[in-house]
Amino acid sequence: MKLRCVRYTLFLFFFLVFTACGSLVVKKQEKISLYTYTTLIDGQNRFYKVYVPSHIKNNQTIPLVIALHGNGGNAEALIRETKWHTKASSEGFLVVAPEASRPNTNKPRNQRDNRQTWNDGSGRFHSGERSIDDVKFITTMINELKNTYNIDKNKIFVTGFSNGASMTFRLGMELDCIKAIAPVAGVNWIKNNTSNRKISLLYIIGAQDRAKPLEGGITKTANGIVLEKTPKPPIYENSKRWATFIDCIGEPTTFTLAQGVSGLRFTDCSSNTSIEYIIVDDLGHIWPGARQIIPKSIVGNASEKLNATEYIWNFFNTAK
Repeated sequence: MKLRCVRYTLFLFFFLVFTACGSLVVKKQEKISLYTYTTLIDGQNRFYKVYVPSHIKNNQTIPLVIALHGNGGNAEALIRETKWHTKASSEGFLVVAPEASRPNTNKPRNQRDNRQTWNDGSGRFHSGERSIDDVKFITTMINELKNTYNIDKNKIFVTGFSNGASMTFRLGMELDCIKAIAPVAGVNWIKNNTSNRKISLLYIIGAQDRAKPLEGGITKTANGIVLEKTPKPPIYENSKRWATFIDCIGEPTTFTLAQGVSGLRFTDCSSNTSIEYIIVDDLGHIWPGARQIIPKSIVGNASEKLNATEYIWNFFNTAK
């Protein structure tokens, strides 16, 4: 009985926690108009969904925000739960959410044995084991979007959650076209920065995130069940290493956004770049500001102390 209970909890976790802020079906959902595009990468069809604000004119130069779902997630669920489409409409930018690859391309994705994952450089999951070239996919996607829409080449940004956050780090370190990145609750597995550009970083994490514990270590559910034994580095190392990559001088300064939301800021960095490292005290493995649709016993608490989508866009919009 105990073993069955553990298996059920593990299944629940992989069914829910890595869905990039949830992909559960609810009775009433806001209708989002998304364009679906397909591109062929190394013999495999890859897909991405684009949200275009209705008031955008054909000749208008617009920023591009790339949003990456987590392990087991999907593009539309990410857009829906983070509400990037709402922010795009109010601010006038394009949002694209690509779909990660899955082990069996001939079957629909599912959370048990056909989960979509990114090759984030960790070597994990089918995407890492098979060396799926997700960097090539995203590069091709960006070029196709430039040919279709009037993208501002100086305002291309990337954000992502969990496994998508780790992929965000990788793209920031390997693509020269990206202006700034904002990973949420992920790990930077890439050791060497191959991009020629210095770009700004905003990193957000929950203090109660057991999937990406602040002190580092193995992945667990909120109630302590071990899920992955590959140890994660201490979270602050993500920002500390980035400070080395962009040549930041001196120690960071502390700041407070709200009660329970604090951070560190590196500002004396090369090429007018900066780093913000933000911790939300009572937040689990959930996009800050998203709804609590996954049980607290699995991912921990949601929090409305920080609207990550809004804060990230403001960070992107002011990146130099």
